[in-house]
Amino acid sequence: MSSIITIALNEIKTSLRSSSFYFMAALFLFYQGIVFSLALVQRGHELSPPGPLLAPYFGGPFWFWPLLILIVVELSHGTIVKEKANNHLDILLGSPASPATTGVGKYLGILAIWILLWLFTLPMVSLFFIYLPADINYQIYPLVCGYLGTILVGAAGLALGLFFSTSTSDLKLSGMLTFTTLFLLVLIKIIIHPTLGIIKSPLIISLLQNINFFEYMKTFSQGIISFYQLFVLLGIIIIPLLGSCLLLGKKQFKYPGRKLVDLLLISIIFFNLVFYFSKRDIEIIPSRNLKVSKEFTTAADNLETPVRIYLFYSASATSFEFLPLPLIREQLDNLAAQTSKIQWEEIVASTPSWRVKQLAEKFKLNLKIIQKDSLGLKTGKMVIANSHTHKTIDLSDLFMMDINDNKIHFKSLRLESQLISAFNYLANPKSYNLCFSSGHGELSINRGGESHLERFSYFLGKKGWNLQILAQITTDKINKCKIIAIPGATGEFAPSEIQTLLDHVKQGGNLLIFLNENKKIGFSLRRFLHNKLEVKITGERVFDQNNSLKQSEGYIWTAKVNNKLVNKELRLILRAPKLVISNNKYLSLLSSSPNSHTRTGQGFYSSGSARSDQVNNNYDIAVYGIPFPGNKGKVAVLGFVDNIKNHNLDQEGESLDGTGELISIILDKMIGKKYVNPVNPKKIKHYQLALKSSSINAIQIFSLILMPLLFITIGIWIGWKNRR
Repeated sequence: MSSIITIALNEIKTSLRSSSFYFMAALFLFYQGIVFSLALVQRGHELSPPGPLLAPYFGGPFWFWPLLILIVVELSHGTIVKEKANNHLDILLGSPASPATTGVGKYLGILAIWILLWLFTLPMVSLFFIYLPADINYQIYPLVCGYLGTILVGAAGLALGLFFSTSTSDLKLSGMLTFTTLFLLVLIKIIIHPTLGIIKSPLIISLLQNINFFEYMKTFSQGIISFYQLFVLLGIIIIPLLGSCLLLGKKQFKYPGRKLVDLLLISIIFFNLVFYFSKRDIEIIPSRNLKVSKEFTTAADNLETPVRIYLFYSASATSFEFLPLPLIREQLDNLAAQTSKIQWEEIVASTPSWRVKQLAEKFKLNLKIIQKDSLGLKTGKMVIANSHTHKTIDLSDLFMMDINDNKIHFKSLRLESQLISAFNYLANPKSYNLCFSSGHGELSINRGGESHLERFSYFLGKKGWNLQILAQITTDKINKCKIIAIPGATGEFAPSEIQTLLDHVKQGGNLLIFLNENKKIGFSLRRFLHNKLEVKITGERVFDQNNSLKQSEGYIWTAKVNNKLVNKELRLILRAPKLVISNNKYLSLLSSSPNSHTRTGQGFYSSGSARSDQVNNNYDIAVYGIPFPGNKGKVAVLGFVDNIKNHNLDQEGESLDGTGELISIILDKMIGKKYVNPVNPKKIKHYQLALKSSSINAIQIFSLILMPLLFITIGIWIGWKNRR
């Protein structure tokens, strides 16, 4: 043991007495300063990646690797080759130290130098924490794991470099073999990425994934120490080190070939154990609480047939550094591990195969639209399917986000609640039959143009609703309608239709009525609402200057959803909606601010031809509830329809305000859906640093100038001392 320590200390002293070491350290620290600065810039990005605070420094970017590999090559590739070139190796092997002692001692020496280089980065990191705002909460163990991962990955590279240095007498060849091997272990991430399609075999991809150094560092940077990754790294350290010792002592062994066979057998056994444990997915330090809710377990157990989840996206690999898409993967893996009823797979649309095209056609997805989205969130889809039907969910619907100053902050992932909703739909898709009336001046759900609802129908389809059009409201046609929607009707309904609507509500059917802001409602529907459902429509529109988006006018204003149906804060942008007056059986969903006005008359936008009254009260503009005892169905009356017209929705049918979500909540409540976001979303630890420019400048000056200059000065001084 003392011989090993002596050789290791000699290796360390030789390096510390060499001026080249300090110039190498200066270059290393300068580069690490650049990487650290880029990590801080990434943390200041509007799409700052979720995860531990300094995860981008260790595991996020590709720029982390080039100098790391070069430094490992520089430290290890000449360790034995230079001894051979200087004829020192035979002298060393002729000493009392055994070949194993020599190999292990050399290795521990260069490993200590590698660790020392990373210890030199601690002042830079410490300075960052000094300048860190006080309101930023962080955990220290991901930082410790990041350093541990860096040391272990470097240790594995050093062992490979020592092996190549022992196996050849050519210094350049040793360096090239070391560099190529380490670079390939990093490039595996790109080689196996599905967007490139270089390797398509799932088995080969799975095997290569288990030796992907890039993913190793991402795992460590998240504060996770995975058992099988640790096992692989230790194996890559031990096996090449044993190989180096065998090669050093080959002249002393009677049967050196037998020793190499033993090493080969050890390697085969080891990697079999690695692949065995790789399926166990053991983590020593978990980064997140992966507990599954009881609601999810119950919904999954109630599935009669297994479901398959398809994740369609076209995001580039680089965008994953900014987006929480990997969190979806992690949660899906965790949820699928809890039940045999769920399987899932990724479908990358950027390079569609025949199978991808077939799946897209089956689920009626437009691959061209998905392919245009480089981030994956805007048009990415999740399809939950069984043998009979399927439901499609936008990936953007899986995340809760805040948007402030045009910057996105990912708050949490609501994957479980969306899956529970999908499971309920798959179990009973008939409960999602939504029928739209027509023939009475209603807006059409099948027509484009600014004044119709084609985009809104697309939005409802994405939510899992089966849409039907009622040309005439008769008993036989509405039997399968769970909800009847009347979008902005202005014409007259036949008496038989009115009676059918009333019977529909009495027997448990539901009505969702949108009022046309700019036109009068038909007499028959107005009388039906007033006499049968106890909702009065006067034709007046609400003018709310207090909440106006344009201070000079009050017909475009924001309304906050009254917290009755759901524990959320939603805001709608309204264009002078109609006044809705109801009995106390209804819940008020939307109301104006106090001291608002009502106006009526054709010249609404012209104050000269309009009549206005002021009342010191809030005006209701949307109500929901059971109209009176004896009815089983529910009724919602919304004093607007303009919000869901084509010109107010994007191509995906999404509204810029909370209109879509409010209507989805109303529809879900009407069918008695048990789960409206029933599961607490998994929180995404998201940091967007707002460091002062002076703080960033101080960190950059210290890491990019002062620290490298210090080591350059020491190197010059050492070189001056050794000039003779």
